[in-house]
Amino acid sequence: MFLRPLLLFFFLQFFAQLIPIEIALDEISFVDLNILCRVFLDSFLLLLIQILRTGKVLDFQSKLHIQTLHLDYAKQKWDKSHKVPDFKGWDLVLVSTLNFNNIKGPKKLEDLYVGPFVIVALHGTNAVQVKLSGELKNKHPTLPVSLIKPYQPADKELFRSRNPAPLILPPVEQSEDKRIKKVIKERRLRGKNQREYLVRYRNPVHEDEWLAKSEMPDSDKLL
Repeated sequence: MFLRPLLLFFFLQFFAQLIPIEIALDEISFVDLNILCRVFLDSFLLLLIQILRTGKVLDFQSKLHIQTLHLDYAKQKWDKSHKVPDFKGWDLVLVSTLNFNNIKGPKKLEDLYVGPFVIVALHGTNAVQVKLSGELKNKHPTLPVSLIKPYQPADKELFRSRNPAPLILPPVEQSEDKRIKKVIKERRLRGKNQREYLVRYRNPVHEDEWLAKSEMPDSDKLL
């Protein structure tokens, strides 16, 4: 019995904030309150019809539809440019250092990715287990795929400076070619009355070798 007047009373309070009228509610009788509530309820219905006719509700729906289209477009663009790599076991990957705070050296000089490391296990499509080494040896080996990326070896033609240059030895002068520094050992050939001597050269390019006395220049000074 009192539910309807109570609801109408709240409608009255709502429209009292929208419509600038001054009403002393404590001076209104129960019958008058019912009449006023019916009037304001009719006003609410008229206001709702006016909103529908002016298109404000349609404008809101249009904005919501446009926002939905923007979200769909952003999702499609993200899916095209951010495809999750299909990792397999024993693939080489680089690991992000984003969550590693105790790596040696200044934080701003750290590499964004380190590696390569080998994938030893797959945990679904969202996580992998890698074999970490070096400074990351004690880290948890299971990582989400968002923190790794495939390892691509550097192109030797594009990055020639990364390839170690071949060791070029200085030309050996003829006078230093085979100058013997000293005799290290000697031995007697089995079954022959002949000796050989292990000699070391002044130029370290030449390895130690066994020579007969006749093959040694200045043998009288060395022996």
